[in-house]
Amino acid sequence: MAVSYKKLFKLLIDRDMKKKDFMEITGISQGTLNKLQNGGNVMVDVLEKICLNMDCNVEDIMEIYPDPVDSTKKRTARSSRHLSRETEAWHPFTGWYLESVGTKQGIDPEARNLGGTGA
Repeated sequence: MAVSYKKLFKLLIDRDMKKKDFMEITGISQGTLNKLQNGGNVMVDVLEKICLNMDCNVEDIMEIYPDPVDSTKKRTARSSRHLSRETEAWHPFTGWYLESVGTKQGIDPEARNLGGTGA
């Protein structure tokens, strides 16, 4: 989720309040103000301080948006699917791939029943 504090800074403009005055009134630090300006994560108690000292509600100072679709997440999902196909023959107890177990111990590598019911 993406968070925007544009409403907070619009509120400061509407009240003709400088950021320095805002920091003094609310008791927040410069670092926290930077997080707010950049849409970073802040603790709930910071939002509480702001709302109590500015006489407003949370919805007056922030908005929450869903994350935009990220191409790297799609790539990661594809990589995970590809990885699971490659490792489906991996045996969790021995740490070997079943093909290598079959070759080393004379087990048929085609018989790869991993927890399913055999008929």
